Amino acid sequence: MKRTYTLKTLGVIFILISCTSPTLDIETPTLEHSIAVATNTPAPSPTPIENTATPLPSPTPELRGRSFYNELPPSEYLTYLSTEWDFEIISLDTSYKGVLYEGLSEDLSHDGKRVISRETLDGQNAIVIFDLVKGEYIAQYMVPECFFYYTWSPDEKSFAGSCGGGEGIIVYSTETEEMLQLNNWVDTYDENLDYSNPSWSPDGKWIAYIYDTFALPHGDPADGIYLTEAACLEVPSTCLERTIGPILPPHTGYRLVWSPNSRYLSIVYPNGARSIYIYDLQLDQATLVADSTERLGGLTWAYDSTRIFFSKNDDLYMLTLGDDEPILIQADTGYVMSYVEIPEP
Repeated sequence: MKRTYTLKTLGVIFILISCTSPTLDIETPTLEHSIAVATNTPAPSPTPIENTATPLPSPTPELRGRSFYNELPPSEYLTYLSTEWDFEIISLDTSYKGVLYEGLSEDLSHDGKRVISRETLDGQNAIVIFDLVKGEYIAQYMVPECFFYYTWSPDEKSFAGSCGGGEGIIVYSTETEEMLQLNNWVDTYDENLDYSNPSWSPDGKWIAYIYDTFALPHGDPADGIYLTEAACLEVPSTCLERTIGPILPPHTGYRLVWSPNSRYLSIVYPNGARSIYIYDLQLDQATLVADSTERLGGLTWAYDSTRIFFSKNDDLYMLTLGDDEPILIQADTGYVMSYVEIPEP
């Protein structure tokens, strides 16, 4: 059943769930609680690397010469990781199903038309982009050895992730070959703090992420999912004041996925609570749209931002915003990756 909550109500619900002591008194989460003023210490910059020095890698046999999207008939599709770990695609009416390529271990772009992966080229770490429409590699970027990306800007030239730990979200620019720290809220490194799972909005305005404090037995009321304006990277010292949240408290295992219109942020809790929330940025309101006793995983949006698609165990479901119950698309398929729409010519 669909349930809608204000942020204050959500704070009370999650505190009641997480607290084991009946005498524990915790206030509703606020941004100011237990968070020090942000430091302006920059992350170390990598040694500049000429991206043109190393040629683009040759496509592997599974990828070479394939223009999958040009071959698909007009329809709506979902791409997914099958139970055999192949990258497959299925139409929403289930009339078309096929294997795109085998052994997927990389990430798909927001529109599902490019594969973004981390590679090792000449002994150095690199991010390479393979265009599934053209059937060829279109870009490569050398990155620092410590850097591990989770998300990217709409132009796919800046990447957000971590560098050697979870002490802050690191944004690496392929144009300036510099790393900037988005949000170190404490003066010194603390192994009990973690910033994780950043997700860049498709309009480029926001970076969502999770902030966790592991030291307290019942959690810190400031823990949760935050949004920071990406434009603050021009003056990193302003990032804290341009941050809102927590919009939802954290939970074990989560995935943040923006809608294409950047109005909604969907949050998947695959384990524990096993639920999906949608946060409406315009209304500052979160809605529980799905909960289950079974494992939830994978989530993507239709291009029109009116439907979400998710996996429950290995079954694919569709839920239209405003509806109470999801619709089963196909059972026993796999982990949903992205939505693809092929228009009529």
